[in-house]
Amino acid sequence: MLKRGLLCLLAIVVVWVAADLVLHDFFLAPLYAQNPTLWRPMREMNVPLIHAVRFGLAALFVVIYALQIRPKGLRVGLLFGLLMGLLLGVAVGIGTYIHSPIAPALMWGWFAGAIVKSTLAGALLGGMLKESPTLPLPPG
Repeated sequence: MLKRGLLCLLAIVVVWVAADLVLHDFFLAPLYAQNPTLWRPMREMNVPLIHAVRFGLAALFVVIYALQIRPKGLRVGLLFGLLMGLLLGVAVGIGTYIHSPIAPALMWGWFAGAIVKSTLAGALLGGMLKESPTLPLPPG
């Protein structure tokens, strides 16, 4: 299970990196450009910290799913990912909108992005971390 968990963690990180590139560099870039004073220039961003946070979130996804979710499977993984995406989307998208002057479109972009990324992670979890079949006990 540990080896599959580590492979799943790596797969989630790779998918999230790709999703973040598409989300932030293509879809949300025009919204970031509307308020450049709100954001650090790319040269000032702490890239190692970005990767550490992404890795930490993915690790929490894997650990929570592995330890707390029963039964395991694709359907359950998708539901887990969707619920975690709603949790993160509310916290990141709507939560930031409450106290920062971001555009509503950016709020909804972060909200939707969290749902999509988390649901993809849930699909990976459900597909890769399935329950181990239990062997029947011999009679007697």
